[in-house]
Amino acid sequence: MTVIVGTDRIALHGHCTVEDAEPLLAALLDHPGFPVDISELSHAHLAIVQLLYAKGHILGSPASDFLSSHALGGLIDVAAQKIGSS
Repeated sequence: MTVIVGTDRIALHGHCTVEDAEPLLAALLDHPGFPVDISELSHAHLAIVQLLYAKGHILGSPASDFLSSHALGGLIDVAAQKIGSS
C-alpha cells in the first residue's frame, strides 16, 4: 500500500500511481489537519502531485531527485520557508 494514514500524518511510500489518487483524496478529506509525509515517495503520477499542491502541507523531501527539484520543488520550498519562519 502506498497511501498510509498514521496517527498524525498521511504517508506516501514508493511508487504512487494514478490508482493511488482516490485513496489519497479520501485520506485528505477524512483527515484535513494531517500533513502528508513524502520522505519515502519515489515516483508520483501527476494526479498525486496535483493533490499534494492542493493540500499544501507536506513533510520531508521525496527520494526522487526529479520530484524534489522539478515536480514538487516549489511545494518543498514553500514548506521549508514556513518551517524557517516559525
